[in-house]
Amino acid sequence: MIIAANSQQVRRLLNWSELQYSDYIAKKGIEYLKSIIDADDWALEQLTKSGQFWKWWRNHWYQRDQVFLVKRKPAHSVSALLVDYDYLHTVAGVYPYADIMEQAYGLLMEGINKKAVKDETKTKGNVCT
Repeated sequence: MIIAANSQQVRRLLNWSELQYSDYIAKKGIEYLKSIIDADDWALEQLTKSGQFWKWWRNHWYQRDQVFLVKRKPAHSVSALLVDYDYLHTVAGVYPYADIMEQAYGLLMEGINKKAVKDETKTKGNVCT
């Protein structure tokens, strides 16, 4: 209940819809993954399939929302609040638990194996006998 109330209060302060709020969380999550892993778009797509990562990311996000609500200055304009909010949600210096990254790595390897099998099947289908 507190998480929902806090996210609703953040959205109200920033004049964001629920969709804008969710999109921002997702955008920052992907930005975070890009910052810790040197991966191409395909690999990044595989990593974003990790439910455990997103659960951790949202939990981490909601904790930062709580800090934002406590530390915000009531007289700030929306644009000033956005700057503060973005600063508090920077992706630098954030590291997930090892098991979260292991699961994400497992999903990446599973995706690589499926892609390799698919590519091999295509190649065999194109060979003339």
